[in-house]
Amino acid sequence: MSGESSVPTGQAATPGLARVQPRPWAQTLVVVLAALTVIVAFVLRLRGERLGTPELMVLGCFFLAMLAGEALRLDGQDHPMMFPLSGAATAGLALAGELDGRTLGYGAAEVVIAQVAAMLLGSAWLQHRTGGRPRVHHYAVRLLVLSLVAVVYREVPLGPGGRTLVAAATDGTHVRWQVALLMLAVLLAATVLAFALQLLLRPRGGHRARWHFFQEDVRSALPVTLAAMSAAVVVALGLRALSLFAVPLFLTPLVLMGFAIQRQRRAGRARQQSIAALSRMTDLAGYTREGHSERVAALCDVVGRAMHLTDRELVDLEAAALLHDIGQVALRDPIPGGATVGLAPVDQERIADDGAAIVRRTEAMDRPATIISEHPTPFRILREEGRPLSRAARILKVCNAFDDLGGTRGDRDAALERILLGLGYEYDPEVVDALTEVTERVTRAA
Repeated sequence: MSGESSVPTGQAATPGLARVQPRPWAQTLVVVLAALTVIVAFVLRLRGERLGTPELMVLGCFFLAMLAGEALRLDGQDHPMMFPLSGAATAGLALAGELDGRTLGYGAAEVVIAQVAAMLLGSAWLQHRTGGRPRVHHYAVRLLVLSLVAVVYREVPLGPGGRTLVAAATDGTHVRWQVALLMLAVLLAATVLAFALQLLLRPRGGHRARWHFFQEDVRSALPVTLAAMSAAVVVALGLRALSLFAVPLFLTPLVLMGFAIQRQRRAGRARQQSIAALSRMTDLAGYTREGHSERVAALCDVVGRAMHLTDRELVDLEAAALLHDIGQVALRDPIPGGATVGLAPVDQERIADDGAAIVRRTEAMDRPATIISEHPTPFRILREEGRPLSRAARILKVCNAFDDLGGTRGDRDAALERILLGLGYEYDPEVVDALTEVTERVTRAA
């Protein structure tokens, strides 16, 4: 059941333009709650009875599966639930009730401790292998969600006669499919909590931004989460018939799925590198100023995050920003300084259409090509005629003009003054407000 999104290639070209970070108070809250959960678990374990051999065997087997899941985490995914193998192993341990017909007597505290140990060792291995710092609040969210599964299923008297759910599931009065539905219900409730906490960690925004973020989370994490949930239920039920052999047997498909997703991620990174290399062509050929596309891409990323674009929209916007001037290679004579902001609208549209036609020849680049072809369109077309014009295209238009007018080279105020002359006609006021805010923040920091 249960992460980082790509940083634009050109972000380093514009110092001070940092990503919008999740709300610090929300991070602190989930980390503190997770820490309290761990402390309570250790206290309960110290006061608890000694575990028998079957319990220790189950805990050890699932712990190894969790540890393997932490080592095989899905790199590049910015969501706390994108740990399918580790999450499924933890959930399976929380739901396991029988081994070879014998009722298992461990509680939620043992599940929490095993999960924490696997997380600590896995994050240490990740830091050693990649040098990246683990996102503590993502680990905290996952710990809270899966600990809740263990507590609800193993400790809270929600079953008939005031018994726990695990006791009700192992007393022989329920058929297997009823027990499976009960387990899935607990896991679904925990998944809802996970998405709610993830939404809480997102940057501050209105209802529209939250809806966009929720859609992005569902698209990226829900399929993997559902696969992990199903595996956890099958493993927990399989212990009765297959003993510990059920753990590797039913969790191996998640390992294979992880490798497939990693391969897809590597292909995506190769695509980004190819886009970045292609964007340099106009610089090297003398059509645009050195680093223009990288600066525009970095600025689009920050403005897009300030306007709460989803991760998918940001990836498409970055690709479009890096390649928005590629149509200039069809010009007989380069534009002085490469700045398209002063050209006639028909010339801007021709360059954009030529660039979009080039980009569309690459597979899966239709969305960036559409942004490129739309970005010269004046904002009044959307307001007066109601023609569709994506937010990404409006952001690219403003950020391109800002760099063409020297805004990223020290002439911020002069560039903003020129842009304000076209406010509401050429440029979207919402985008200009976001640009003003982020550039003012950078100026204050400098």
